[in-house]
Amino acid sequence: MRWTLPSRLIAAALLLLGAPWLAGTALGIQLVSPGAVFFRQRRVGLGGRDFPMWKLRTMVPDAEKRLQQALAHDEATRHEWQVYGRLEHDPRIAGPMARWARRYSLDEWPQLINVLMGDMALVGPRPVLPDQAQQMPAATRQERESVRPGLTGLWQVSGRSTMTLRQMLRFDVLYVRRRSAWLDLCLLAKTPRAVLSARGAY
Repeated sequence: MRWTLPSRLIAAALLLLGAPWLAGTALGIQLVSPGAVFFRQRRVGLGGRDFPMWKLRTMVPDAEKRLQQALAHDEATRHEWQVYGRLEHDPRIAGPMARWARRYSLDEWPQLINVLMGDMALVGPRPVLPDQAQQMPAATRQERESVRPGLTGLWQVSGRSTMTLRQMLRFDVLYVRRRSAWLDLCLLAKTPRAVLSARGAY
């Protein structure tokens, strides 16, 4: 969104409102998988600049090792990872509470900190990993990086995890080309229903 100050005020209010849910979820994850409550991951933002994106930790400490083992031993898993960039039956998830948090996007709530810091907007293309950005067509990457990445966006309210990476990119480009204050308001209004329905989420 281009309304920087209102976006930050909304982000601050949502952080306060969501704090009890976030704390309870974090405690549930800690009981199964002790370790850091949050983690930061490098993502690509406005102008192609990397920034640390905040998330609630929902994966086990040796998540990368488990992922590589799964990819090495199962062709179907490799295909799913290449097409969607995620796994429906992800061996890295730290128990039932972590899976619940991911299903209802509570693990994304700390990204409101990124909105407060100006790295992200409430609405925009989802921030991708640096290696994913490098694999994109140059024109697509340039369009995506012309705006701040968002907490929610067009593809999140249109299917979430049921979409392939290629479909996600098409929705991101469509958003950038059509973006307006009205479109942002519409997407924000649709986000709670998309999250609570858990349609296409895992």
